[in-house]
Amino acid sequence: MHAEKLDVLSNPSPSFFVREYLRKGRPALLRGVADTWPAAAWTPEYLADRFGGLDVKYETWGDAADDLFEFQATQKHTSTTLREFVGLMRGAASPASRRVYLTAFELCRALPQFRQAFGSLDDYMGWSPLTPPALRERLRVEPYLWMGPAGTLSMLHFDRLHNFFVQLHGTKRFLHIDPKYSDRLYYPHARLQTGLLHWSPVNPAQPDFERFPRFRGVPVIETLVERGDVLFTPPRWWHHVESLTPSISANFFWMLPLRTTWAIREYLYVLGRRRALEAAGLARVLPALESTA
Repeated sequence: MHAEKLDVLSNPSPSFFVREYLRKGRPALLRGVADTWPAAAWTPEYLADRFGGLDVKYETWGDAADDLFEFQATQKHTSTTLREFVGLMRGAASPASRRVYLTAFELCRALPQFRQAFGSLDDYMGWSPLTPPALRERLRVEPYLWMGPAGTLSMLHFDRLHNFFVQLHGTKRFLHIDPKYSDRLYYPHARLQTGLLHWSPVNPAQPDFERFPRFRGVPVIETLVERGDVLFTPPRWWHHVESLTPSISANFFWMLPLRTTWAIREYLYVLGRRRALEAAGLARVLPALESTA
């Protein structure tokens, strides 16, 4: 379906990765970096047995097939315990609806001892030797945990920071798109709320060329991410993510002041323009200025 593939790096040296991929803004799949982490042995059942009383919130939304506007209208978060959530995972049909997806859970804030289950990716993050450890901590985001049954989905979007995505259990499929094609992804879109401004209504897995004709011909890069793999996604690279099996993942965001700032500035420009027009009572002109379908 998608002919293009990411480079797969087997146990790359940090210096090679930083020079050839991080500094050049090229996504890549790293193998042999995280497969021996204690967290790479986790299963949903293990987490439920050991930490079942932990309070979590999972994402729910309507049953419309992969429609971002439906997601925007119906998305909710439901509170439960980790044990109960894993029970919901076990009972989910395959392919699952979007009713049982634990998203962006700040695991180490909830239980700091979880940090011991993750190895260090610092050597791959491109820090200057002159960057003080305290500043590194301020530029790094605590890891997020993602867990759900087969079929859970994160629709097409980009992040403003560098991202290492580590697959701890199961398999996910990523579809990446180069940011140079952003205008053909209907970005920014006038119908999307501010919180979803960095998302695209295009579904690259099943494109609807009648609704989004500009997407035709856009190259899509497909990658299967399996247990122990580390996927590097630079700022502003679009990605669509689907769980092919029950899955546990963690991602590690960080900022390099001289390399991440331009991506944030571009996003803030788009966001600022929208807010200024809304504040001036001119929101009606947004469809003329932002991509629509």
